[in-house]
Amino acid sequence: MVVPDVLAFVSLEFIGGALQIGVISLGLGLLASLVLVPFLLNGRLRSLFATVGPTDHWMGNYPIVMTIVGGGEIALFALTVELIAIEYANPATVEQLILSASVAILLGCILVLSLLPLVVFPRLGIDWDKNGYDARTVGLVCGAVLWYHAGTILLSPYTFDWIPSPLL
Repeated sequence: MVVPDVLAFVSLEFIGGALQIGVISLGLGLLASLVLVPFLLNGRLRSLFATVGPTDHWMGNYPIVMTIVGGGEIALFALTVELIAIEYANPATVEQLILSASVAILLGCILVLSLLPLVVFPRLGIDWDKNGYDARTVGLVCGAVLWYHAGTILLSPYTFDWIPSPLL
């Protein structure tokens, strides 16, 4: 299938709505990044953000990386919810599928965000922890990821009211 054939199935309203979700999700991702600020008091996480990102300093990289991470998760969740709501008419089925998808997305994001700095980056030669990835580093990264997701879950009832429904 070529790109024009795929785009023929997608309406302009869907594309506009998806772009709108993307922009709003990035804004919400920046807001959600504030949840993790207390963990930046530890030099290990500052070292991670100093190493990973387009700028040379952790203060520049942190908002960029966390906005993309948070915005991507929010957009993924919002589009998943919309696609489930379109596909199924039974409200009980929709609710069950949204709950299952939410848990799967949450667990997947927690797993990926924990494994990236602790396993993948060192294997790629990105050495950000001068302490050798000891138990304190593992606990700090896993605690920060869980804290971040707990905070975003608590914020989600308020933030999803801002996201439009492009598909319905």
